[in-house]
Amino acid sequence: MQIAQAAQAEAPHVQQGGASMVRIALNPPQLGHVNVTLRAGADGLLAILRAEEPAAAAVLQMSQGELRQRLESLGLGKAHVEVMTQDRRQTVRPARRTSAGGGN
Repeated sequence: MQIAQAAQAEAPHVQQGGASMVRIALNPPQLGHVNVTLRAGADGLLAILRAEEPAAAAVLQMSQGELRQRLESLGLGKAHVEVMTQDRRQTVRPARRTSAGGGN
């Protein structure tokens, strides 16, 4: 995944280079425009992925565990990953289905 590779390549610069934040703009064909912000803090590394389209955010949501593992493998501390859409600035959460019957 292009996003994971870019984030993994830039993450060491956040802490080793003295920067507290790095921003990356990507445009993978299958997802469209995605902004990645990496922030170093006392409790580890935060990666915020902002997708232009909600469908792309949903795909990123499914891959956030892999990205978190890749970032943690760099030895920079605990990694946290958040996925958002650019227009709504809300975290995308997978839909929950219930087994209860009934209408809307």
